Amino acid sequence: MRTSASRAARCAAQRLQTRAYSQATRPRHLLSISDLSAGSLSSLVRNAASRKEAVKAGRTPPAFAQALAGKAVAMMFSKRSTRTRVSTEAAVAMMGGHAMFLGKDDIQLGVNESLYDTSVVISSMTSCMVARVGPHSDVVNLAKDSSVPVINALSDDFHPLQTIADFLTMYETLASARSSGPGLGLEGLKLAWIGDSNNVLFDLATGCIKLGVDIAVASPKGYSIPQPMKELILSAADGVKSPGRLSETTAPEEAVKDAEVLVTDTWVSMGQESEMKKRLDAFSGYQITNELAKRGGAKEGWKFMHCLPRHQEEVDDEVFYGPRSLVFPEAENRLWAAAYTLTPQSLQIDQAIQGLSKTYRTASCRQDLSFIMPESEPTSPVPRDDEADAPSESTPLLSQNDDSQNDPSSEPAKESADESKNRWRWPSIIAIIVLALLTLVVIGLGFVTPPAVREYVEKAAVLEPTSLSIENLTADGVRARIQANFHLDSSRVSDDGARRIGRFVTGAVRRLEADVSPVALRLPGFDNALLGTAVVPALSIDLVEGHHNRFDFVTDVNPGDSDVVRRIVNQWLAGELKQLKITGATELRLNSGIFPLGTHQVAESVVLQAKDAPSMPEYNISRLVVYDEPVGHHGKMVLAANASVSLYNEYLIGFDIPPVGLDVLVPNCNASESNIQVATILADTIHVRPESDVVVDAHATVSKIPESLTRACPDTKLSPLDSLMGRFLHGENAHVFVRGKVPAGSDLPDWAGSILESVVIPLPLGGHSFGNLLRNFSFSDVHFKLPSPFADPDDDSGKPRVSGTVQVLAALPAKLDVDLAVDSLRANGDLFYHGDKFGQLRLDKWQNANSTMGSEDGQQTIAIVSRVADAPIDILDGQVFGEIMQKLLFGDDDIVLDVKAAVDISVATVLGKLVLRSIPAEGKIPVKRPPGDIFGAMKPQIEDVKIMNTSETGVSLRASANLTNATPYTADIPFLSVHIMKEGHQVGEAIIKDVALRAGHNSGLSGYATWDPQTLGGESAREAGRRLLSDYLSGKKTSVELQAHRGSIPTAPALGEALSRLNLTLRTPRLKLPDDEEDEHTTGFLRAATFHVIRSTASFTLASPLQHDSVRILHVDATALYNHSEPLGRIVHDEPFDVAPGLSESPRLPVQWSGGRVGFDKLKKMLGGSLKLDAVANVTVALGEWTEEVEYRGRGIGAKVALFMEDG
Repeated sequence: MRTSASRAARCAAQRLQTRAYSQATRPRHLLSISDLSAGSLSSLVRNAASRKEAVKAGRTPPAFAQALAGKAVAMMFSKRSTRTRVSTEAAVAMMGGHAMFLGKDDIQLGVNESLYDTSVVISSMTSCMVARVGPHSDVVNLAKDSSVPVINALSDDFHPLQTIADFLTMYETLASARSSGPGLGLEGLKLAWIGDSNNVLFDLATGCIKLGVDIAVASPKGYSIPQPMKELILSAADGVKSPGRLSETTAPEEAVKDAEVLVTDTWVSMGQESEMKKRLDAFSGYQITNELAKRGGAKEGWKFMHCLPRHQEEVDDEVFYGPRSLVFPEAENRLWAAAYTLTPQSLQIDQAIQGLSKTYRTASCRQDLSFIMPESEPTSPVPRDDEADAPSESTPLLSQNDDSQNDPSSEPAKESADESKNRWRWPSIIAIIVLALLTLVVIGLGFVTPPAVREYVEKAAVLEPTSLSIENLTADGVRARIQANFHLDSSRVSDDGARRIGRFVTGAVRRLEADVSPVALRLPGFDNALLGTAVVPALSIDLVEGHHNRFDFVTDVNPGDSDVVRRIVNQWLAGELKQLKITGATELRLNSGIFPLGTHQVAESVVLQAKDAPSMPEYNISRLVVYDEPVGHHGKMVLAANASVSLYNEYLIGFDIPPVGLDVLVPNCNASESNIQVATILADTIHVRPESDVVVDAHATVSKIPESLTRACPDTKLSPLDSLMGRFLHGENAHVFVRGKVPAGSDLPDWAGSILESVVIPLPLGGHSFGNLLRNFSFSDVHFKLPSPFADPDDDSGKPRVSGTVQVLAALPAKLDVDLAVDSLRANGDLFYHGDKFGQLRLDKWQNANSTMGSEDGQQTIAIVSRVADAPIDILDGQVFGEIMQKLLFGDDDIVLDVKAAVDISVATVLGKLVLRSIPAEGKIPVKRPPGDIFGAMKPQIEDVKIMNTSETGVSLRASANLTNATPYTADIPFLSVHIMKEGHQVGEAIIKDVALRAGHNSGLSGYATWDPQTLGGESAREAGRRLLSDYLSGKKTSVELQAHRGSIPTAPALGEALSRLNLTLRTPRLKLPDDEEDEHTTGFLRAATFHVIRSTASFTLASPLQHDSVRILHVDATALYNHSEPLGRIVHDEPFDVAPGLSESPRLPVQWSGGRVGFDKLKKMLGGSLKLDAVANVTVALGEWTEEVEYRGRGIGAKVALFMEDG
């Protein structure tokens, strides 16, 4: 009985001890989204996004890569998993930890061991447990008895990691300017859940309520959210300023109305397979499709999410694999959700396993577990957080504090100490004002002991700051909380004598006590100016080697000469400060036990190298929303921006910065001129925590555009804005400056405000290209102007010019929600075809433009339309340009040209008109090939021919032409010369002057031609020309080749050479003859014949195309054929006669009838009638001095037959 009572007393005492310990060190768990406040959930998502971007950009913070180094994470999965298992294992590996997968067949849980036993044992050996279970009570009980954090990786009721990944996906894709506060910018967004009410929905709905997202749930009757769960979800609104709203319906169309995100999940979860048929029948009509979204009225740019795995009945392929789907980014974000949830900033790793002795007492009180703390643990002047307070929501789930460094037997601790001794680390620099005081106290022992002891203390002392936090700013300085570890390590002392004497003396003294000591820190390099003062509280230090002293105290640090502080900061920022020497001095009153050691003047110095000082940390703009904002009641608008900037604080310092302001300054024309203020930024309270991500939420406004910002600098002719934007848009190093500003009503002390407003920090902007923002670039209503032959080569009229309508659709940078109006533009660009540069487009004059704001695929766009007039083009590569024209005129497909341009645009904003110069733009210009046979459709017809000059070998003429331009292009042609080619020989030349070619039918196009084959191409050319004339006069379908040459366009020989590569074959233009119809059918040059049987003569009706000149016939040798082959008669006539313009009658020509009877008998039978005859004739014609013999072959000539000659 006594034994039982004693055991009961021990168990009761043990329960009290366990309860006391658990209240102090109970880890933080994540069992559902309800465990997180709205702020914590937002912070977690933002930090996950920031960490993801940093890692993907190759900027992995070293602290993140080693966040779980030496730590094991137990993954206890009683259900199969793909994404959860892979993402968790990958996240742990990414942070240097080891993930142990423990499936249901790997451990004794449920076989020979209870959940309690499993929780206690596994948590004693690992740093965290990630559990995927069935009933939610399993993970709750696991967490209740665990000494390390437990993360719910899925239970029947909740799935918090999936919800974090979902909000990360929406934050990356849909966050906007809806909120300027600490939220995710998703406030007011509507999400529609279509499907079963399950664990994923419960956590997702809870998160929506917390973050101000409206969620509409559509489920069949009997599958809605259970009432107790609904009450839990709605309770998430408690304490939230603008919570989201939850609504339920059985109609999917009602849920998707105005929704921006559509979400579903499996309709048959694990363990519900027996209900499959029943569930599939119930959910019929709940499949997410484009038709459902359209029918229900979802927002235009709606997106789709699914946690996977997916089944066909839940969502069709068009949505699942389409551009609206976010399922695969959502799946990837499971990795980043797990990674940041497991970081030291999110969870608190079990500290007991690292340096604390554990004793398990499991007699008859198995339900209790005691952790026995070291009895010799020294006390601190101020209780430590981990001893006084239970973890709150702001407490990290995994702590980075590794107390193995406190173990004297730990080799890493020694190495770390050696490293910190050899190189000043920044935590020591930050804490130097206070931490140096601790060193002074210990070193003070050397002033009352032999020099050997002083050497021992100086070298053996290991001071490791663990935390420096700024409690608050006071009127005179800073109230700081210092936490540090101190011990003596004799192995660091190389002198054997000093080591032995030091160990003996410190062992004899054992404990050193110092009274409250004021310390002054001075700067010898700045005329011994006072850097600051501080007060070290009374301390008690155990000097026994290996014993670890933990210090935790609060002290006031007051800055000294503020002007000197400003000089130091500015010299460091300017790179002018190479090193900084700091000297600390104090009067120490020391005691050892009851023995006073007197008061001693102690002074020590430390030199800080600039290379060891912190540089500007890398930062990531995780959210930037620019928008127009009204100010006051007079309708005035300003440009505003909400931004979230995240950076990683790799140091041990922590503090809160009250709301401050910043002025954004742009560099002026030269460094001697004051920077130009363009914007004011107001930042919310900034919470800086040791070795954690720091998120800065800020609001900026630009109320006007300073004149000095846009005024051209005298040396470069570019304004400061031009210079800044030019460097930024071309990806070069661009920077602005930021200067501190104390906002009105700020609680910032005067001394801090004075320093803040005197420091100017350069802020690099990096660079950005907007080439990928061009969605479409088109050029329509194209009109060309060829160069004038009389223009100065440097004049634009001496170059080919193009006019047309330019249409550009550009996607605005994400989160740019402002009204922009582009009213004019100009540009200079290079033209490429298949990567080869062939020309330059110069648009030096401003062209009027207009723009329209819109959206496409959920992204804001701006459509710019400008009518470009007479933009000069320089052809640089004639071979490439010729290839383009060849494919355009004779190819089967459209062609695409690439353009790389520097564009100047004039933009009207709420602040006024702004000119942005040299914006790099890349785009494609599709050039459509004209449909059909464009040359066959031309149907050229020559009329109004006038002979201008003749020679023995040729003739020059002027004529007008009618033709059809079947292309969409038009052109003005002041001068163009082309060679007329036949069978590879030049037979003539055509010149066009002052012709305006329009789309469709063109008439009256004037031109000049020279026909002189012999002079231009020799005898072979003359024979080719004679054959061409013979065939043409005989009515055959003939063609000529037109070929450009270097002289085609006198002021642009390169263009002419490029065009010369075209093989342009045209049907020989039809000469308009008298009484011709407009169609293709003509009656030819020989219209009719009359044979006089008795007189044996014939006369002919001739049609001349010349309207101003007569053609002289010098010789005729012709044979008439009946039935194509029967000779009827022959005419040989050598007396010249003239053929007048228009229709005319020839003189009566003698006919020698054929000797055969068939033809003549036929002729007699047709007396008084007519018949159709063919004719073959060799005719010598003359125009002025030019003569040529041609062969004429006519078919189906109407011939009258008369007995006597008719009187005329």
